Amino acid sequence: NHTSTFYKRDSNAVSLVKPETDKHIFIKTNRAYQKIELANILHIEAIKNHIKIVTSTETYISLLSLSEFEGQLPENFIRIHRSFVVNKNNILKFDNYSIAHSLSKIPIGRTYKDGVIESLKELL
Repeated sequence: NHTSTFYKRDSNAVSLVKPETDKHIFIKTNRAYQKIELANILHIEAIKNHIKIVTSTETYISLLSLSEFEGQLPENFIRIHRSFVVNKNNILKFDNYSIAHSLSKIPIGRTYKDGVIESLKELL
């Protein structure tokens, strides 16, 4: 009895996102649907009209905008920059200017800074 949201941008870019109660999503990448565990996502990066989803083991590219994809993610994902959304559960270190997880350090955008720092205080 799984209900799914089918999100279609155009004929080449389709993302199938399960409801927030599920622990994974399916995205269309390289003409196939790829299952990605939400807990494994470190960050999502906007690259022109694509997104790059970085997990602890893989990187996936899909033809969706960051804002389209961000709206389908649970609350533990936060926008920290015009080009980045991070999974708060995988943050190892942060300060007023950047967030680090196991693979990279990501800048916090000036316009997002106050909201990001406030959101991250709950991790302390």
